[in-house]
Amino acid sequence: MKLDPNRTWKLVEKRLADERDPTLRRNLELVLAHMKAEAKGDIDGVVATLTERPRYVTYQNPDDPILNPVGSKDAVRRFYDATIIQTGAYRLEFACDRVIVDADSVFTEGVMRMAYPGATLRAMGIEVDDPSAYYVGETRMGVVWPVDQAEGRLTGEETYSGTDLFAGIAGRKISLSDIAPLEA
Repeated sequence: MKLDPNRTWKLVEKRLADERDPTLRRNLELVLAHMKAEAKGDIDGVVATLTERPRYVTYQNPDDPILNPVGSKDAVRRFYDATIIQTGAYRLEFACDRVIVDADSVFTEGVMRMAYPGATLRAMGIEVDDPSAYYVGETRMGVVWPVDQAEGRLTGEETYSGTDLFAGIAGRKISLSDIAPLEA
C-alpha cells in the first residue's frame, strides 16, 4: 500500500480551475489552503482559514470534547495537537472522489487514509507487530466545510465516517518510504 498526501487536494484544485464564480472560488481556496496546511502539520496555517469562533463536529464521536472543538481557535489548536501532531498521524491521504461547492459550504467525500506510528497504536491499546512501522487507518469520509459569509472564512469541519478508522489497521503496515513526499 502506498500513501500519497498530495491526492488530498487534487480534485479540489481541479474544481477550482474550472470555477469562475468569485464566492465559490474563495470557498474552494479556503478548503485547499486548509488541506495543504493540515498535510504539513501546520496548525497555524489551518487556523488561519477559520473564523474567530470555529466549530468542528465529528459525527462518529460527537460527545468527545477534544474531537469536537467549539468556540475558539485555541480549542482547534488543541484538537490538531492531540489528534494529529502528538499521535504522529499527520501523514494522511484523503482520496476525494466528490467535491461540491455552493455559496455557504464545500463538501468533499472520499477515502481517508492516515498513517499511524505503531508505537502510538500500542499506546492506544491496538496490537501491532512492529512499533517502529506505520499502519494505515482507513475509512470512507464526507466532510462539510461551512463558510461564514461575514468573515469570509471556514467555520470548521463536520465529518461523517463510514466505518471505524482503526478496524483492520494492524493488517495495513507500511514504511515511511511508502508515503509520498509533499509536492512543493
